[in-house]
Amino acid sequence: MMVIRPVERSDVSALMQLASKTGGGLTSLPANEATLSARIERAIKTWQGELPKSEQGYVFVLEDSETGTVAGICAIEVAVGLNDPWYNYRVGTLVHASKELNV
Repeated sequence: MMVIRPVERSDVSALMQLASKTGGGLTSLPANEATLSARIERAIKTWQGELPKSEQGYVFVLEDSETGTVAGICAIEVAVGLNDPWYNYRVGTLVHASKELNV
């Protein structure tokens, strides 16, 4: 069975393996052990209530409970754009119609 659970320090090697498969374009999962370890520590401190809300962030892993294999990762940022800029882009198509212009 697949379960979602809070990240643990011992997950760093499994996360490095996942990061190596992303091709480098996934900025939320960098193939950098120091960066991943820092994110894990931040998540643990968040769970323990040691960080102010502006610095909190939760990280979860998807784990196969039968094998213990980490198969995925997700995260929730408590606040964004307070200390550093936050950019959000959306690509879409907007369709306008006018009966009067017959378009």
